[in-house]
Amino acid sequence: MCAKKRGKKLTPKENNDPRIVPEMRYKTPESRQKLCKAWCFHLSNGYTRESFPDCDPQTFRKYAREFPEDFNPHDLEVADRLQKLKWEEMIINIARTGKGNAGAVIFGIKNINGWRDRTEVGFDQNVKAVFKMSLGKKLEKEIEDEQED
Repeated sequence: MCAKKRGKKLTPKENNDPRIVPEMRYKTPESRQKLCKAWCFHLSNGYTRESFPDCDPQTFRKYAREFPEDFNPHDLEVADRLQKLKWEEMIINIARTGKGNAGAVIFGIKNINGWRDRTEVGFDQNVKAVFKMSLGKKLEKEIEDEQED
């Protein structure tokens, strides 16, 4: 509930409601370090950046850029790797047991790794349709490197 001022209900901004004014939430180094730990814990458990309840990914990146001393890069990298590990363990478990929804897990892995399915349509001189499926720049580069060897 909002606090009241002389019998009047305060606006969310006057009440410093953190859901309305997220940029005012993390003023101290301690609060930013706590945010970083919560972010790392969230990712380490396999959740996406977009589902982080304390702030959106853009706000988190803004704080990390403005206050790098409060956001340990090693901890952030470990959290990213643990997030991916969690999803890889799920798909391995499905492969071993045959139980679970492999399609949903693969979809999750694609989202976490930033892969986007993209269909490109073009035509050659013989008016043949040419379809390309994007595997993500990193994977495409690895395939190109292997083909060159």
